Amino acid sequence: MMKLIWYNSEIQAYGYGESEDYLRASNNARDPQAVSVLMKFDHYSQHLTQKILKQLNIRHIEIDETPIPTQTPSQK
Repeated sequence: MMKLIWYNSEIQAYGYGESEDYLRASNNARDPQAVSVLMKFDHYSQHLTQKILKQLNIRHIEIDETPIPTQTPSQK
């Protein structure tokens, strides 16, 4: 049974499941191309998938919390 991990950039969330779950997520998106498959697993391992999703979400939070450097007029 094939399992997938995908990212939906419209809602900034990761998802996982079978091909049908991915297709549902893609079809429910305003822009189906906003839902991208990141990984495919031939042999499903829930522990491995949860570990990967946890790391992706931690990194996503870290990126969101990183201040965006701004340039003041005197720096131009």
